[in-house]
Amino acid sequence: MNTLLQIAGWTLIHFLWQGAAIGCCAAAALRAMSRRSANVRYVFACIAMLTMLAAPAATIWLLRPAVFLTWGSAPHPGSVARGDPCAPLRFLAGAPCAPRAGSAPHPGSVTRVAG
Repeated sequence: MNTLLQIAGWTLIHFLWQGAAIGCCAAAALRAMSRRSANVRYVFACIAMLTMLAAPAATIWLLRPAVFLTWGSAPHPGSVARGDPCAPLRFLAGAPCAPRAGSAPHPGSVTRVAG
């Protein structure tokens, strides 16, 4: 399964309970603030909606380390090219992590010269 689709799927699943929790808390707080001015209730409702907007972004941020931990665990030592800035993108796209031993390096790879 494509990793980006997996992250998107888990984000949607988590947003179901996150949105429900934020919505229930906001509804309870708005009910408790019924005697406050409309401006205060409006600002609180806007903050609740912004929190709902931020919840999926936070979920993606929290799921991100799992993706790159998976990317870093290679089937055999040295299969992930160090210094290759395109390796995470190729991994997320489902492409092989690194060229096989003995093949030409990726054109975008960065090699370090000792000296």
